Amino acid sequence: MKKVLVVGATGRVGGAVAASLLKHTTEVEVLVAGRRRVVGEAFARSLGARARFVPADLQDRASLLSAMAGADLVINTAGPFQMAEPRVLDAAIEAGVHYADVADDIGFSKRAKQRHAQALEKGIAAITTGGVFPGLSNVMAGEMIERGGGAKRVDFRYHVAGTGGAGPTVMSTTFLICSEPAIEYVNSKAVLRRAFSSRKIGHFLSPVGDKACYFFELPEVTSIFETYQVPNVAARFGTSPDFWNLATSATALLAPRGFLRDTAKVSGYVKLITPMLKKIDQIVGADLAMQIAVSGNDGKTRSMSYRHADTVVATGLGVAMQALEVLEGRVRPGVWWPEQAIEKKMDYISRAVVGASFVDSETAKRSSFAANVALVGVVLEQARAIAQKSKKSSLSVHPAE
Repeated sequence: MKKVLVVGATGRVGGAVAASLLKHTTEVEVLVAGRRRVVGEAFARSLGARARFVPADLQDRASLLSAMAGADLVINTAGPFQMAEPRVLDAAIEAGVHYADVADDIGFSKRAKQRHAQALEKGIAAITTGGVFPGLSNVMAGEMIERGGGAKRVDFRYHVAGTGGAGPTVMSTTFLICSEPAIEYVNSKAVLRRAFSSRKIGHFLSPVGDKACYFFELPEVTSIFETYQVPNVAARFGTSPDFWNLATSATALLAPRGFLRDTAKVSGYVKLITPMLKKIDQIVGADLAMQIAVSGNDGKTRSMSYRHADTVVATGLGVAMQALEVLEGRVRPGVWWPEQAIEKKMDYISRAVVGASFVDSETAKRSSFAANVALVGVVLEQARAIAQKSKKSSLSVHPAE
C-alpha cells in the first residue's frame, strides 16, 4: 500500500485532498501531517482506518524529514504560497519522496522548478501548481493546444462563488495575489495589467451562467506560454456577489502595496472579515466554473467548460488524480507544471471531472454530428418502411365485387 503524506491536511483543501485519495483508491494510506496532535489525530480518525496522524513542522527540516520517512509521496497544501520558499520540496528531494503541491503563485513554482536538476538526479517526480486552477485547467489547455498542433491564443476564465467554501485561506491568497500585477502575454511579450481590472464576461455552464471576470495573476498564464510558446495568453477571474469583485479591485488599487505583501497583516485583516465571508458563502454557495478557449494553429477554436458545485471538493479530486499519476509511475523525474507532467491528458481529465459538469466543444460537436447521422438513419429507415408498405398495398389483388 502506498503512503501519502498530506501537509496541511487539517485545512479545508488538504482535508479534501486526503478524503478524495481515500475515496478513489483502496491502495493508499494517508498520513495527516501537522503540529497540533489533538486536531490531527481527530481528523485522521474521521477519515477511517487508512489514515493516521504524524507530527510535522514546516519550519523544522528535521521534523519534515522524520514525517516523510517511509512515504511514497508528499502533497503540500499548506498555503498561502506567495513569497514562500519550497521547503517541503527540498525536504522531499533529500528524503527521496515524490512531491506535489497546490501552489497558485508563479514565483513559488519557478523557485520549485529551480530544483529540477536535483529532482532528476534523485529520480523524484514532482508536480507544482496542481489542483483545479491552476492544475486541471492547465491540462485542459495543453490537451487542446496539442490537438491543434500549437496555438495562437489561450484564454482562461474562472468563477468561484464566494470563497468556494475554502474560507479565510483563499481570501488571504486573493489579497496577496492582488499585490502583484497580472501578466498577460501579447504577441509573446509580457504585459503587466492591474489586478482586478479590464472587466469581461465569462460564459459558464449552467447554473452559473454569465459572470464578470477580471485580470488576475495566475501561474498557468506563464506556464502555458513557456511550455507551448503560445504568443497570446491571459487569465481572468471573478467571484460572486459582484460587489465583492469591486471591493477587491478597490483594495488592490488603494491599499498600500506593503500591506498586501505582508502575510501576517493580510491574515489579520481577513480574520476580521471572516464572519462576513461566512454569511456570503451561505448565500451564494461554493460553485466553481471554468472556461478555457484555445485558438489552434490548425485554424480551429476549441473550448472546454467545467462546473462543480463545491470548489474545495473539486480541488481535492484534481490533486488526488494528479497524485495517482505520480504514484502509478506516469510522471517522469523532475519538477513539472501539470501540463508538462501529465502526458495522457484526456485520461487524466476524465478522472478529474467526475461529479462535475464538463463540455469539450470538439467532442460535443462530434457527438452532435453522430446524433444527427443517427437521426437521419432512423428517418430514412422509417421512409423505406413506409415506401415498402405502400408498394405492397398497391400490388395487392382485391376480389371482384
